[in-house]
Amino acid sequence: IEWEGYSDGAQKVIKFLQEEMGVTKIRFPESSGIGIKPISEEGTSRLVRAAIQYAIDNNRKSVTLVHKGNIMKFT
Repeated sequence: IEWEGYSDGAQKVIKFLQEEMGVTKIRFPESSGIGIKPISEEGTSRLVRAAIQYAIDNNRKSVTLVHKGNIMKFT
């Protein structure tokens, strides 16, 4: 889900974040595009299971999972 920089949609989301959620750290809010990525435990589990099943079905020796918790703390 995303809104292009300078768009009315991006401006509405930025205004909501600032006024309703108390967000104060949006650099260059006039030109910023905004993206929202819905992440769920169920979706993550489904993705991991699919990756493991793919490896099994295609005789792969391993599956590599990477966690970037220092980048997006809650997703």
